[in-house]
Amino acid sequence: MLAIGGGCSGSDRNHESAATREERIAAAVDRQLNGDRAFDDVRAIVVRADGDTVLKRYRHSAPEDSHAVQSVTKSIVSTLIGIAISEDRLSLGARLSQLLPTYAARMKPKVANVTLEQLLTHTAGFTPEEAENGHGHGRTHHPRHAPLT
Repeated sequence: MLAIGGGCSGSDRNHESAATREERIAAAVDRQLNGDRAFDDVRAIVVRADGDTVLKRYRHSAPEDSHAVQSVTKSIVSTLIGIAISEDRLSLGARLSQLLPTYAARMKPKVANVTLEQLLTHTAGFTPEEAENGHGHGRTHHPRHAPLT
C-alpha cells in the first residue's frame, strides 16, 4: 500500500487550477512509479488533497479486485486505531462488549470484558484451546469464526 497525503493552503489554491494540480500530482506519481522498481507491486493509489480525491490510479488491477496483503493489515489497523483514539472515537479501555454491541449478548464474560488495549498488545489471556475455537488448529481464519460465544 502506498499512501500519499498532502494539502495546499488557500493561497496556493488561488494560483493553481484544480486541473493543473491534478496534472502535477499525476505526473509526480507516474515519475515515482515508473522510476523505481520497488513500486512494481503497487496496485492502487489514491491521492487526497484538501479533503478532495485528486487522483485514483489502478495498475494491473481494477477497483473491485482484492489481493492478499498478509501482515500489512496489522500496520493499517494499528494506524487507523491510533487515528480514532486521537480523535476521541475509540478508547484503549473500551471493552469488546462496548465495541461490538450487536454481539455482546452472545459473548462469554471473559470475551466481553477484553479491552481494546489487551487485543492490541496480545494480552487478552486466551489459552491456545480457546483460540482454536473448535477448529482443530491454533488460528481462526476468518472474523466470522472468532470465539464470541
